[in-house]
Amino acid sequence: MRDPRAYKDPKYDNRKGYGLYYWHDGYIEIAKQLIRRFKIFKFLELGCAKGFLVQAMRMIGVEAYGVDISEYAVANCHPEMKKYIMQGDATELGIFEDCYFDLVFSWDFLEHLKSEEILRCLIECRRVSDKYIYHGITVFDKNYGSIAKHFPNEPQDPTHVSCYNINWWRKIFREVFADKEIIEFKLQDNAFASGNKRRAQLEAVICIK
Repeated sequence: MRDPRAYKDPKYDNRKGYGLYYWHDGYIEIAKQLIRRFKIFKFLELGCAKGFLVQAMRMIGVEAYGVDISEYAVANCHPEMKKYIMQGDATELGIFEDCYFDLVFSWDFLEHLKSEEILRCLIECRRVSDKYIYHGITVFDKNYGSIAKHFPNEPQDPTHVSCYNINWWRKIFREVFADKEIIEFKLQDNAFASGNKRRAQLEAVICIK
């Protein structure tokens, strides 16, 4: 997991980090869409930042929890959410029971982990999920490794340490979920259509049932 000390740096507290996260009603719509699609009653978000999606889920009546490595993010969640947002390592979810959640969810999270941590995290996702797992992942046109090494002139978060292509991600998902149904594994429409576009969004959905 990324060194928690990195998330205490001021640049992660304001414009370039968790300070950019703020509540808006769009979180409620996202929560409603996920509920309609997956019929969920128990929800876990990994890399939840200040827990706004967790908050939206609970406003609707879902038993929702979140985990984030950043002490700053967790300390700055809504006061009523503090008992539902945990500061911790997503590769070690021992606080949660096996097969507890209807949906384990993350968005722009897995690429912050090293490859061996991604594997452990996916194994933990499988353990705590009873129905579905959903990961939104930034993928690249080829395998770069750390973003800081290959895009020095672009605005970036140096904690993006796993910048890989879709084939790399497909391999690791097949390794962990070989006996499960991967019901969705696709890039956004027109991904990499532009000659200079090197990144796109991958949606990976696994059925655990």
